[in-house]
Amino acid sequence: MQIFEPILFTTGSKTITEADKKRLQQLAAGARLQPHWRIEITGMTDSEGSIASNRKIAAERASVVTELLWQNGVKDNQLILRFKLSDTNNISLSENPR
Repeated sequence: MQIFEPILFTTGSKTITEADKKRLQQLAAGARLQPHWRIEITGMTDSEGSIASNRKIAAERASVVTELLWQNGVKDNQLILRFKLSDTNNISLSENPR
């Protein structure tokens, strides 16, 4: 079930806006109060660029979001990390992203 709007990035970017940082901080605050919550983070790309560069940016985007959640107190066992390229299946999955 998705209850959180996606974090959108500019093509080729891994930078999170200040507004999205605040949203993620709010999500982390909720997760600290609800240790049974599981948060799925899926690093995704659009169809621009090569497969290799898209794999890299998808992983970097997921990593940036994951790191921000860790910094705000979300525990490893609450995170599920995935990477996707446009129009492809998952290319990597880690139940424990650290």
